[in-house]
Formats: sequence, structure tokens, C-alpha cells
Amino acid sequence: MFRILLVLCLISAGIIQITILVLPAVPLGIPGEWTWDRHDFVFPSWEAVVQFIPAVFGAVLLGFVVYVGERRLFRFRLSSIGDAERQWRGPRETILLLILLAFASWCWMRTCERCTPAPYRSIRPLWVLYDPSSSGYFFEAVFGMASVEEFLRGYEERMQEGDVLHVGTHPPGLFLLSRGLVELVRRWPAVAAPARLVTLRDDIRAFRTLEADVALQRPLTDDELGALMILSVLTAGAAALTVIPLFAAVRCLFDPVVAWRTAALWATVPCVIVFWPKSDVLFTLTSMTVLSLMILADLPHHGPVRKTVLAAVSGMVLWVGLLLSLAHLAVLALIAALTGIRMLRGLSGSQQRLQRLGKPLMPFLVMAGTVMLLTWAFSEHLGCSLPDVWRLNLQNHARFYEHFHRTVHLWRAVNLPELGLALGLPLALLAVIGMFRLHRADGVLPQQPCPAEVCVAVAATVAILWLSGRNSGEAARLWCFLTPWLLIPAACVLREEQIRDGQSEDAFVWKTAMTVQAAVCVLTVGLVSGFAFS
Repeated sequence: MFRILLVLCLISAGIIQITILVLPAVPLGIPGEWTWDRHDFVFPSWEAVVQFIPAVFGAVLLGFVVYVGERRLFRFRLSSIGDAERQWRGPRETILLLILLAFASWCWMRTCERCTPAPYRSIRPLWVLYDPSSSGYFFEAVFGMASVEEFLRGYEERMQEGDVLHVGTHPPGLFLLSRGLVELVRRWPAVAAPARLVTLRDDIRAFRTLEADVALQRPLTDDELGALMILSVLTAGAAALTVIPLFAAVRCLFDPVVAWRTAALWATVPCVIVFWPKSDVLFTLTSMTVLSLMILADLPHHGPVRKTVLAAVSGMVLWVGLLLSLAHLAVLALIAALTGIRMLRGLSGSQQRLQRLGKPLMPFLVMAGTVMLLTWAFSEHLGCSLPDVWRLNLQNHARFYEHFHRTVHLWRAVNLPELGLALGLPLALLAVIGMFRLHRADGVLPQQPCPAEVCVAVAATVAILWLSGRNSGEAARLWCFLTPWLLIPAACVLREEQIRDGQSEDAFVWKTAMTVQAAVCVLTVGLVSGFAFS
């Protein structure tokens, strides 16, 4: 009975989301402060149908890979434990399946992105990354950086100018990424060939036309345009590759079938495609990788050396993330919350548990130490004090609300529903239900941390972000980086369904969620604009 009710609720959630997006009377935000634009309806009707055809091909490929992977992993789980050959083939086959899932997710995202009405679907892939009013990191890397060394030496002074928009609130990582790609293609033009191959000629033609009409600067050279294409493909690739650390994290808590089903749901998150190719999409990979590595570092069967290596690599990824955006401070808060929860559990009870206090603390210290070491090395050798830059970034971000009025209490009421629409209301429903049924997921595996610890840490981090009022507007885009975390509580519901079904593996809830989420994703992309083109 619960399963039938849940399926009906998932379908209803999908209908509610589409109804909200279709009705122009319902503002997507707070009028007068910030709202997301809706695309105009396409007429005649046959053009509206044609608009969504590309997603059908992406859905077929994604569905085929998801089905094959789920069957293979299910059969492997049922194989004999003593079968040495199967045990050896299992990890290799899983890696291959994850690569296929990442590729299928990338194809789905790119075909789903084509559901945006013309001319936006041709302008978006390149112009969003080029236009200074949208981001401007690539534009600055091409036209404003005489040299990387000089750029970094003057970066702190530039932050002191008090820009409250893109440049003043970000560390130099996005500039360095764009500049690095430009220099790479200038030296070895062939590296841009794959990006040119998957970039549609209509997109290149639309970019060149708009570039000539607006005339912000001289036209990009072929090498510079090739670097821009790489950057565009890179953001979609990072979003697709997020399935790998997501699978790894859920696999530490549940069996591989549940992990696969959870990772498959990631491709259907609407905000990832709505806001592609903004850098916020790139952060889903870095944020999920940090969490995944720290969960792996907590597994009891890993020795001290492996734990240290995993935590150190996690620190490296976190440092790269902090070099790109201070949104990764929330990732640090999540890991600190998870560590604190595990330490509190170690403190309660016997003296033997008290001796285990240092076990969850050590990976966190290694991670934090790695971040501090890399920060010191960067600041010392490149003449750019990252701590000072981060401090100025935070000050500039706070000053944003002095220039643009936001009613904080209204945004507190709007942000969570907006996050739900960004995630997809069906998937958000699974996440909420998973949070309320954590007690059913505990003790699934003898490994640590348990699902409840991770989910509570995720909930605490999201609650802090929400109550802080730091994101009064654009939560759907600015919170893109945390959306893969919310699939972990959703996995608790999928795990419970698996227990109820036993060996039948009907997975009715999961199949319904995949279908409804895919429909919601396609229609959200076709109805909502994440950008304003003037």
C-alpha cells in the first residue's frame, strides 16, 4: 500500500511542477527582486513537438545503459561469494558500466539541452561563457590577462575595488582555468578537435553572428574559439561524471544495485541542464567528489595509509574547488558536520568508543591540512594571498545586498521550494521521505559512516545555508553544487523498496521516479530560462 501511495505522490509531484512552470501567474521567485524568466510558447504546435524530439534519442540511450547496468549488477550480486573469477571481474565491470553511464548521461544532457526554444539553444553553449555580463571569466582570460603572474599579483588589489557581481565574489580559479585552456589550444590546436566535433555548426554560426553584432572586442581566433568549445563541453562532462563519485558514496552505504539506481537518477536533475554551461554545473563534480572520498576514507577495512591518501586527495579536490568558488565552503561545512556527528557517536557509551574518537577526526585533519598547505604554497609562490582574496570575496558578496534589495524572510520562504523545483519535485519528495525514514536504513552494511550520519550532515548543511539568508535569490543556480548530495537520502527509499521486494527486484518506485523525473527535466528545460539574453 505504501508503495502504491508513493508512486501516486511521485506522479502528482511531477504534475505539480509542470503546472507551476506553465502558469505565468505563478512567479518563479519574488517579483521586483529576482525571478527566473519563462520561455515563450512555441507555435505552431508541430514546432513545439519537434522541439522535444532530441531528448527522445537521449532518453533511449540513457534508458538502455541504465537497464543493462542494473541487470548486470543485480546478477553479479546474486553470484556465488566464493566465485573468485566473478569477484575479480566485478570491479572492472562496474567501472566500465559507470563510464558508460557517464557517457549516456552526457548525451542525455546535451540532447535535453536542445529542447530549449530557438534561438536560445544555439546561443547558450558558447555565448554564456563568453559574455562578460553573464560571467566573463573567459573574456577576461583572452582580452584582459597580459600574463598569469601579473594577473595574480594584482588580483587582491582588484578584489579591493569592491565588485559585487561575478569577478569580485570569486577567487581566480575560473580565470586560470579559461587561460589555461586558451594557452593549451594555442600550443596544441589538435586538443580542441573532440570539442569541435561535438559542437554543432548552428551553435558556432550563432556565436559568430552575435559576436559580430555586439562587437565587444575583436573576433576570437580559431584557437581561442576552440578553447571556448572545450570549456563548454567540460562543464557538461563534469556534470555527467558526477555519477561516478555519487555511485561510490552510495555504494559505501548500500549495495551496488541501489547505488546504480541512485546514480542513474542524477541525469534527470533539471537545474544541471537549465544552467549549463555556467560554472555552477562544474561544481557538482568537485563537491560530490570531496564527500565521496571522505566517506571512503571512513571505511573501517581501509588501513591508515589508504585513509590518509583518500583524505589528502579529498583535500586537493576541495582546494581546487575553493580556488574556483567559495560555494565550496559549504562542502567544508558538510564534512565538518559529518565528522562532528561521528565523533559525538564515539563519545557516547563505553571507554572503548571514547578511544575511537580520533578515527573520524584524523581524515578531517588530513583534508584540512592539505587545503592549508596548498593555500600556503599558492600564496607564497604566486604572489596572490588566497586567504585575503577569500576574505574580500566574502565581503563583496555581503555588499551585494547593499546594492540589490532582497527581503530575506521572503526568500527563506521561497528558497526551499525553488531548490525542490531545481532538483525536480519527484526526486525532492524521495529525498524528504528518505530523511524521515532514516531509521529503516541504519545497519544495512557493517561499514561506516552509516546512512543516517551522512543524511543528517547533508540536512544540517542545507539548513544552515537556508537559514543564513546568504542566497536571497537564484538558489536554483547557486545551490546546484549540493543537488547530488540530496540523492543520498533518496537512496534510503530505494533501499527500503529493495528490501520489501526481496529477490523480485521489481523496483516499481525507482522506475516511476526515473520516468517522471525525465519528463519533468525535459519540460523544465523547455519552459524555464536560466539566462537573460538581450
